[in-house]
Formats: sequence, C-alpha cells, structure tokens
Amino acid sequence: MIPLDLLADETRCNGSAAVKRETTLMKWQERWRAATNGSWTRRIVPDIRPWVSRKFNHETNPFCTHCAGVIEDAEHVLFVCPRYSAEREELSLNIGRNFIVTDFIDILLSSQNNWVAVTHMAADIMKSLRRAERQRNSNSNSR
Repeated sequence: MIPLDLLADETRCNGSAAVKRETTLMKWQERWRAATNGSWTRRIVPDIRPWVSRKFNHETNPFCTHCAGVIEDAEHVLFVCPRYSAEREELSLNIGRNFIVTDFIDILLSSQNNWVAVTHMAADIMKSLRRAERQRNSNSNSR
C-alpha cells in the first residue's frame, strides 16, 4: 500500500492523475531503496512498480452495492453497512461491549480473544465481499 503521507501529497498536487501517481511511485521507490529496515522484503521486491500495479480483477466501482452513494471502505463495511449488522452484533456479544470505531484499537489490544474475534469477523466479511464481487463479475461477463 502506498504510504499515506505520499498519497496525501499526491492529492494536494496539481496535474493529471497519471503524472501525480508517477511522481508518488518515484518518491516511494526512493524511500523503499533508502529504508534501513525491511531488507528481506526489498530482496524479494526490489522494484515496487510491478507489485503495486498487479491486477487481481477487483471491481473499480468504489461504491457500496447495498448503501446508495456511499464509498465502500473499511470503516463503512466494518462499522456502518447494514449488510454486516449481524456480524457486528455477534462480535459485540463475544467481546462484551459495543464494537465501535472510536474503541477499535482498545478492543483489539485489550485481549487475545478480542483480537481473534475481530480478525475473524473482518476475514469473514472480506470473504463475503469477494464472493459477491466474483458473482457480479461472473454475471457481467456472461451477458
């Protein structure tokens, strides 16, 4: 994932999206080469470009298929989207408190059981999203 500070710089710059992204990738590659940690990772991924430009045929539509006009980001999926209210309710019962965004880190770090419960819920939701995405792609390819 592109470092957040570079993404923030990218959004503040003027110019075309392609030029801004190219500048961001160049800055990231320089940072990647100069880093003192992560030497093993740099050995297997010396050039970040092929890694970040790999294609997994994910949807390009950023909007939630359930909630009209809402970007489907991690916060929306984990904490807001009605599709996963049952999962959130079950998690809240398992951890003994409401699963809300402002308590996310506290919940994760308060116990090993909480960590496992949250990561399992997130993994289950991601699997569900990928299944739905594959189904939509399959349906659109068969038309």
